[in-house]
Amino acid sequence: MRISVVLPCFDEERRIGTSLAVLSETLEGMGLDDWEVLVVDDASVDRTAAIVKDFAAEHQRVHLVVATGGKGKGAAVRTGVMLARCHAVLVVDADLAGDLGAVDDTPACLGPTVRLQTVPP
Repeated sequence: MRISVVLPCFDEERRIGTSLAVLSETLEGMGLDDWEVLVVDDASVDRTAAIVKDFAAEHQRVHLVVATGGKGKGAAVRTGVMLARCHAVLVVDADLAGDLGAVDDTPACLGPTVRLQTVPP
């Protein structure tokens, strides 16, 4: 299973480093074939982008995408989904408010039942 995690954020300097560490550790422990985290910074005015950039420099599966114009969470999510390179895409908030334990069950839930089909334009 290959999974892209999209993490939209805005002014999350207080928590983004810890969130990325927890998320990366969780994904690494899942035994996935491949995974990536796309952090889409929606024009933060704090140090969010710098923190993500530093983290990504040491973790090759984490990528920073800086959105321009501050178009909101929906636009950040769409941007991340469009840039995702894996077929399965999971969107999580920067505060990791959801149960990350459920992430571990995702491959088993999706694996045998999901059939992806490319639709011509």
